[in-house]
Amino acid sequence: MPRRTSPPPPPENWISWHNARGWRGQLDRVRRWKVRLHLARSTDDAEDYSIAFFQSCHNLRDWVQWDNAMPQVEIEELFKNHAELRLCADISNATKHLRLDDPKQPREFFFAREYCDPGYGWFGDDLSGTFIIFSDGKRYDFRNLADKCVALWLDALRQHHADIA
Repeated sequence: MPRRTSPPPPPENWISWHNARGWRGQLDRVRRWKVRLHLARSTDDAEDYSIAFFQSCHNLRDWVQWDNAMPQVEIEELFKNHAELRLCADISNATKHLRLDDPKQPREFFFAREYCDPGYGWFGDDLSGTFIIFSDGKRYDFRNLADKCVALWLDALRQHHADIA
């Protein structure tokens, strides 16, 4: 894929904080959302952080493609070979566009909450349970899925950029 070029920025605003670091900045945002997701202490926070995480994680694909940080064919293979990244894309697209409506990809996922009664009989708004995601006949814990998605991206990017911590 040829490198994309954008028009030159106006002279008074040559770099914006959101894109100054390119795909590395987006990777850092993904990592921060993952930390927030793990630290969530309410169901509202867990829901919001999981949606923000999966959207940011899937958007990393666009940043990596734009900056030519990996060959396009390798990015496509990464998603083709890993159900976790395809599910990340599905969550991102469905939470951005309300539903998945690609007739070529009739997948669907379902968020659910699995409770662990600590013996009090009341769950309140704490995370006495966990969010799970069902997709393609499999069950995923949302935090473990986030961890796996980041690990897959890091492994792939390290093959081209050894300096990634």
